[in-house]
Amino acid sequence: MASPQATPKTDPITAEIIIHSLRAITEELEVNLTRTSFSPLVYEYKDYAIGVVSASGGLIAQAQGGLPIFLADIGGPLPGVLEAHPLDSFAPGDAVITNDPETCGQHLNNVNMYMPVFADGKVQAFIAVRPHWSDLGGKVLGSCLTNNTTDIYQEGIQFPALKLVRAGQIDKDILRLIEKNTRLPEMVIGDMQAQLSACRLGVERFTALVEKFGWDAIQSTIEARWERSEAVTRARIAALKDGEYKARCWLDNDGVRLDQHVPLDITVRIRGDEIEIDMSDISEQVVGSCNAGYFGGGTTVAKVAMKYAITPDLPADEGCFRPLKLILPMGKVLSSEPSAPKARWNLLTASAVDTILHAFAEAMPDQAAAGHHSGQNSIQFVGKSASGAKWQHHDTAHGGFGAWGTGDGTGPFKTLSHGDTKDIPIEIVEARYPVLVEQLELRPDSGGPGRRRGGLGMVRRYRIGADCELNAAFERTSCPPYGLFGGQSAAVGAVTIEPPGAAAVHLTKADSLPVLKDSIVTFHTAGGGGYGDPFERQLDEVQRDVALGYVSLAAARRDYGVAIDPLSFAVLAEETRVLRAAPRVVTAA
Repeated sequence: MASPQATPKTDPITAEIIIHSLRAITEELEVNLTRTSFSPLVYEYKDYAIGVVSASGGLIAQAQGGLPIFLADIGGPLPGVLEAHPLDSFAPGDAVITNDPETCGQHLNNVNMYMPVFADGKVQAFIAVRPHWSDLGGKVLGSCLTNNTTDIYQEGIQFPALKLVRAGQIDKDILRLIEKNTRLPEMVIGDMQAQLSACRLGVERFTALVEKFGWDAIQSTIEARWERSEAVTRARIAALKDGEYKARCWLDNDGVRLDQHVPLDITVRIRGDEIEIDMSDISEQVVGSCNAGYFGGGTTVAKVAMKYAITPDLPADEGCFRPLKLILPMGKVLSSEPSAPKARWNLLTASAVDTILHAFAEAMPDQAAAGHHSGQNSIQFVGKSASGAKWQHHDTAHGGFGAWGTGDGTGPFKTLSHGDTKDIPIEIVEARYPVLVEQLELRPDSGGPGRRRGGLGMVRRYRIGADCELNAAFERTSCPPYGLFGGQSAAVGAVTIEPPGAAAVHLTKADSLPVLKDSIVTFHTAGGGGYGDPFERQLDEVQRDVALGYVSLAAARRDYGVAIDPLSFAVLAEETRVLRAAPRVVTAA
C-alpha cells in the first residue's frame, strides 16, 4: 500500500500545480456550460457533471458544482464507448454521445459527451460533460417525468455511443435525428452545443497543460494522486471497528404496483482497510420506472455513500474508491436489465445512499447524521401557450437533512444525490411560465425531534394561471427519514391540489394529471431525522425553535416535554418539570 505522503516523479510543487490545474479546467468548463446553456435545468438547477477522465474512464478531476450522484460515474460509460469506438479510431476533434442504458444505467436524459485529449500521438484522456437534456421523446414532455412507464422504449431515444462529431464537424444526420425526437428542439440543441463547446474548451486547456509540463509529468502526478487518495481512504477505514452493519428502507411503490413497497436492505462490512457493500437483499427490478442499472445505479450509490462517510473532505478521484467492493447480483432494482424503465432512477439513489449511511452509523456514531428527506420531490407542470407552443416547468423541491451529535439538521436542501444544487428562482419561474408562487417558507414541525433537531422541510404554494397537467413523484411517505440514538423520525411530504370550487386532493405521485386554471397546488416536503433523546434538548433551544416558528407550541409539549407561554415565549418551568418527569416511551429509529 502506498504511503499517504507518496509523491509523483515530478517535484512536489510542480505536481500540485498540475493537479490543481486539472481541477481548474473542470471549474472553468462549468462556468462555460452554465453561461451558454439554454435550459434552466442546466444554468440554474445545475443538473450536470463535468470531469476529466483517463483513457480507460478513471476519474482524474471533477467540477464541484454538479450533482454528487454523478461524482463516481462520469467515466463509467466510457468502456462501453470504447467497445464501439476503440482508442485508435479517434481523431482530434471527435466527440461521442451516449445514454445507453446498458452502460449508463440512468434515465435517458443524462446524455454523456466524451472528447479525446491527445498527447504523444495517442489518446491519453477524455473531457467528459453530462448535462440533463430537457426532452428526448417518450410518453411525456420531459421524457423522464413519468412513474408508470414499463420499458425503456417508452422513455425516449437511445444513443448507443454515436460519433456526433468527426474531426470537428458535426454529423448532420445525427443532428436531424435528435431534432426529430424532441419536443423542445431549440432548447435541446442549444444545450448540446453548449456541451460541445465545453468539451472543446476542455481539450484546449488540457492540451496547453501537456505542452507546458509534458505528458510524463502529468501522468505520474495523476497516478501518485490516486495512490495517495487510496492510502488516505484505507487509513480511515482501518481506524473504524470491523463488523457487519445493516440498514433498510423502502420506497412507497414503483409507480405501477401502487400497493407494493420497494425494499432496500443493505449490509456494510468493514474488514481491515476495505469496505464491502452488499446489496444482495434489495428488491428485484420493478415493473415501474424506478429502476437503475448496475453502472450508474448500484455502483454509483455505493461510491457516493462511501465518499460521504469516509473522505468527504478529499477531492474526488479514482483512488478514493479502490478500497470498495460491491456485491450486487444482476436483475435487482439497482442493477436492472437494459430494457427496464429507468425514468425515475433518481427516486432510488438518494434513499440508497441514505440507507448505506444508516448502516455506517453504528460504526462511526460520532460522525453519523440521521436520515435526510431522501425525496426527489419532482414536480412538473406541462401546458400550451396561447400560440400553441408547449411549455414545461420542472424542478425538485428541497427538504430537511438529519441532525448529528453536535448539531441540528440543516436545510431545506436537495438530496444527498444533488448536493447544493438550487431551486430555479421564483422570478424566472413566474416570468417564463403561467404560475404564481404565493408561498415559499419553512414547514413547522417537519424536523424529527431529538436532542439535536432534524432540519425542516418546506411548503411551496402555486396558483396555476392556465389549464395544464401535473407530473409529480414524492417518495418515502411510508418510510419517513429515520432518527438516530433515540431521535425521532421526521414528517413526510405530500402534494395537495385544490381545484376551484372543489375539495382538496392529496397525493404523492401523478402522471399527466389535469390541473385547472386557478387551482392551488401545494408541495410539503419532508424534514430530517432527529438525533438523541428529545427530552435532553436544552430548554433555551426549544424556546428559540418555538419563537422562530420551527416548532409549534403543541409539538414542544408533546415531543420535547417543554411548556412555552404563547405570548412571551417564556419557558413555564414548573409545568415543564412535570412534563419531563412523566413516564413515557422513547423509541429509537
